[in-house]
Amino acid sequence: MLGNAPARRIRKDPPVGESFIEMSRVVLDQMAGKHAGIREKVGAIMGGVVLEHESKTIYNEGLQEGLQKGLREMVRRGLEAGVDASLLARMADVDVATVERWRDATAIAARKNESATV
Repeated sequence: MLGNAPARRIRKDPPVGESFIEMSRVVLDQMAGKHAGIREKVGAIMGGVVLEHESKTIYNEGLQEGLQKGLREMVRRGLEAGVDASLLARMADVDVATVERWRDATAIAARKNESATV
């Protein structure tokens, strides 16, 4: 404890990422003190809006990428099983041209794999 200031109680093992945000808020409170406007603006940059927005963006991009891979895999398996491309397009909520592009891309990738293993 420094001087007469009361010791702050800090949680043990906060969730990943939360410790940085909490530390930023403590530092900001000490630096900005009674200047609420400054505290609010700097807080958004140090660990509030900016970091949370970036993490949400990364999460949403990963989610969309995963969904696209899943749809392509469903279409690939459907085509291999003889399911009509128009039915697969309706199931995947895409147009038939997209199903055909995915089919062609899968065929090209398969040919590349075959030539690489020969």
